[in-house]
Formats: sequence, C-alpha cells, structure tokens
Amino acid sequence: MAKKKETPQPEQFFLTEEEFNKLTQVRQANQDIIMELGQINISEIALANRRKAAEQFLEDIKAADRALADELKAAYGDININLDTGEFVKLS
Repeated sequence: MAKKKETPQPEQFFLTEEEFNKLTQVRQANQDIIMELGQINISEIALANRRKAAEQFLEDIKAADRALADELKAAYGDININLDTGEFVKLS
C-alpha cells in the first residue's frame, strides 16, 4: 500500500492585537453602514407609499369639492358663499 505523502503546513502568523482590533472595527463599521443604507432604502419606500396615498387623498378631496360645488350650483344657481358663516349671495 502506498504511503500518503504529507503536505507541509504553512507557517501561521497572527496580526497584532491592535491590528486585529482595527480590522474588526472596520468590518463592523462596514456592516453598520450596510444596515443603515438598508434602513434608509426601506424608509424611502415607505415615504413614497405615504406620498402616493396623500396624493390620492388630495385628488379625492378635489373631486368631493367639485361634486359639492356642482350640487350647490344645481340647488341655488351661481352663488358666492361666505365659507365662515355659510351665508351666500346669488350672482346675476
């Protein structure tokens, strides 16, 4: 039976404690910024969704305003309304 040839193991070296700590800090900072950028991206998506909802709400309010104006015009004709008191005057 053939003998298995042993592969020599490379000599191991180690960073100094200070170098290893710096390396660890840089790796952690990199992971932290990746997490931060991910959170910002999620916030941007949520903000875009809020903007779309607010824009739709604004369109709904405008539509309700137009519908009410048409309803009041049908009931009273052309009028000018005091929005604080509800008093109105008919326009010629």
